[in-house]
Amino acid sequence: MLTFNQLLVAADLPLHCTRFVRHKDDRPAAKTQPYWLWQRKDGSLEQYQRTQRHDEFEPGQYLASFVVSPRDENIFVGIYHVQGRGKVEDPSMTCPVSGASVMGNFLYRIERLELLREYEGRALIDWGRGYRKWVQHADKQIKPLVELRPDRHEAPFPGVNQFMWSIQQLDNLPKGWHEHLSHAFGVYLLISRKPGYEGKLYIGSAQGDEGFLQRWRSYRKNGHGGNKDLRAVSDGDYQVCILEAAASTATKQDVYAMESLWKEKLLSRMYGLNIN
Repeated sequence: MLTFNQLLVAADLPLHCTRFVRHKDDRPAAKTQPYWLWQRKDGSLEQYQRTQRHDEFEPGQYLASFVVSPRDENIFVGIYHVQGRGKVEDPSMTCPVSGASVMGNFLYRIERLELLREYEGRALIDWGRGYRKWVQHADKQIKPLVELRPDRHEAPFPGVNQFMWSIQQLDNLPKGWHEHLSHAFGVYLLISRKPGYEGKLYIGSAQGDEGFLQRWRSYRKNGHGGNKDLRAVSDGDYQVCILEAAASTATKQDVYAMESLWKEKLLSRMYGLNIN
């Protein structure tokens, strides 16, 4: 079994002063995720990493940093060296994820290194069970390498049954996925992330003449896609997944029947956001 620890050793990084760092923000105030900061390639992920409410890093340490994708993958994004530590004194400095002020937080001077650059965006690891412990010692934790992708920029389409994404982040869908989602149709599930509506379900369907992607883009545009059921949560975000893809020979009536059955299975009329 190949581990990420072995890659660190091959790069002459001392395990005893290297930390694995897993970035995923589960705070209710989070307006985006570190994964999307990384996708921007504008330094906002580095800004997020270098300001912390608690004292997480020591000067001299190396950081092997990972972000969590919408599919819950742990993707390697870079090696960093912690060069100094202070406090945020600028009241205008904000967190790139929540937008809140980070005044008084710990502020680290961190340099991005060229080490293992060829694995960035390509190496995926198994973090293990300790998800809450987002900073871990590389000399005490073994991280198996579960995938090494040939292309650092685009993950392969996972298939309709494994697909999960954020409606607000549809513009960031890998381009190679568009064709799959434009030609597939059937029944999908929206899960609200809006405060006060967290976890509420909405079940809808996409017909053969528009496909899933076109239907979801209407939610991205105005938050409700013309559905009166969703107007109350139209300024929120949804996680979207596919419950059932229809056969190419399915009629609109077939798809409506599939949609109605899923509403019954998941009780989305009684406890969710579906009205009819």
